[in-house]
Amino acid sequence: MRGTLVLFPALLVIFVCSTVPSWAQCVNGGLFSNGDFTGPEGTQAAPGWTGTISPDINDDTGPLNSTPGYVWVGTPLISPNGGTWQNLWGTEAVAQAVATDPGHVYQICFWYAAQSIVLPGQFTFDAPVGITVSVNGAPVHTTPLDTTDYTWEQDCTTFIATSNTSVVSFSPSTMNYVAIDGACMMAIEPTAMEPCAAGTSFGSVLVSNGGGTTIHDAPLFDRAILTDPSGRVITLHASERTIDAGTVPEGFYTFTLWWKDAMVASGRLLLVR
Repeated sequence: MRGTLVLFPALLVIFVCSTVPSWAQCVNGGLFSNGDFTGPEGTQAAPGWTGTISPDINDDTGPLNSTPGYVWVGTPLISPNGGTWQNLWGTEAVAQAVATDPGHVYQICFWYAAQSIVLPGQFTFDAPVGITVSVNGAPVHTTPLDTTDYTWEQDCTTFIATSNTSVVSFSPSTMNYVAIDGACMMAIEPTAMEPCAAGTSFGSVLVSNGGGTTIHDAPLFDRAILTDPSGRVITLHASERTIDAGTVPEGFYTFTLWWKDAMVASGRLLLVR
């Protein structure tokens, strides 16, 4: 089902053409070293990553590698990326420093799965959990909660680099046990820094010539997520494909449109009052 995204006319919205890479273009984690989280199973961060507390490395074939005594509640499923994955609980995290260009836009994609574990007779961690993505210590994105145990979900987000090095970290969004695998980071290179011409196709949206205030043929979405050059994230909830951006400061942003758990479109825009 298609419709129109309407931005309130108090704002002039100029959409900038750019090329958004597909996840399939990512090879060996893209800018990440060992985005596959390949490593020896045990209670440590995967090679190339720095761990906070004691992350675990597991796969679908062996017993749970974690705090002694804990076991899987169910049967873990193989990751779509294959091989080993990284497990995180509660306040644990893994991070990696990546060379970036200030002002450039980067896309991060990954797989994640809630994975219930239990210490028989004492503790059970089986509630829904997602992944929080942080850049240089500041959260920039939190995935939807994974409510289907052991199944893998895909998620993506974007951010604008503010320094020559960006430390990207992944952590659980709740005090539960979550797996992450197949992480990829790529630069989104602009093909032009001019407003898109009327009728220019931009991913799954089409820019109109009506003063830059509407996007026609927008996919169905329930929220828009804007990110400014400092990495600050603004979430605008949609009602019938309409969002109120009246409180958003003018400036340059990346944006993603979301429907439930999936990102359905992304791009770059300039808000001018």
